[in-house]
Amino acid sequence: MFPYRIVTEWSDADACWVARVPALPNLAAHGDTAAEAAGEAEHAGGLMIEVLGPKAPPPDRASGYSGNLRLRIPVSLHAKLARTATIEGVSLNTILVSILAGGATKELSLASGAGKAPASERGKKSKTVKFKPAKQRKSAKASSTARHSRRSERV
Repeated sequence: MFPYRIVTEWSDADACWVARVPALPNLAAHGDTAAEAAGEAEHAGGLMIEVLGPKAPPPDRASGYSGNLRLRIPVSLHAKLARTATIEGVSLNTILVSILAGGATKELSLASGAGKAPASERGKKSKTVKFKPAKQRKSAKASSTARHSRRSERV
């Protein structure tokens, strides 16, 4: 495993992903994807460490984690997650890891600036779904169905 942190971010100036290794300040690598840029940075970093030999900076990757985490969550959330795991045919642990990995990756990317979309995608409006109480949802669904049937009659 590469002993240094790799930080990726989108570069508008270069129109590609750029990966940097903070412990090796002169190292930067480019790629069409964040993963490709990180792979290139890891390869270049390995070569740089080889050249630096004993003068290479100490590893900065955190290694004191066991991979075990204990959470206290509401019973209703626990039940919902367990049902989802059963539906998906996987363990509760697998579902939790999947959810956390997806959310953590997104949040960490946003925090480091790596979550920025390419310039061509920025500024596009995303669809916002608003919560409606059950009564409003039913009536909205009924009116939507009525509108749909009226449209099909016109055709």
